[in-house]
Amino acid sequence: MVQSFDLLDLTIELTAPTKDISADVIASITVHCEALGLNHLAGLLTDPLTPQERADLRWYLEDYILWPYEEFSKRSKRIEALLPVIGQRLYQAAFGGAQDLVQSWQMHPASQHQISIVSTVPAALSLPWELLHNGQNFLVLMAPRPIAQPVEKGSGRTHQ
Repeated sequence: MVQSFDLLDLTIELTAPTKDISADVIASITVHCEALGLNHLAGLLTDPLTPQERADLRWYLEDYILWPYEEFSKRSKRIEALLPVIGQRLYQAAFGGAQDLVQSWQMHPASQHQISIVSTVPAALSLPWELLHNGQNFLVLMAPRPIAQPVEKGSGRTHQ
């Protein structure tokens, strides 16, 4: 018998890497869905964005919205085309070896699916988790409510 859930949470837990790990590693990743009893130690997360991509995202989200004039159109379209590429890179970094776990979570007949980002690592929390893209869709568009929720580990609070 399949158990029904109102909310099915997939948690991406990001912890500080050990001191002996390369400096480009942001965090260690564990992916789990407690309700389904699924757990995967995904490995190490490096920053999936280049410095230029970070600058472009910052410009697009903070500046372009204030001045959406024609002369900025070409740059904005280039960045818009980059969003799914960045999202797929982030998806691979988070779920690369956990594809079966993610698929079980997505295919489960829960009424709502949610992804929680749990960490105290600022560099991990600053990643654009809302852009997670499985190659077909942004995960945030597949749910009736936002699914990327950075949560401070141990606090029980969602960052706004």
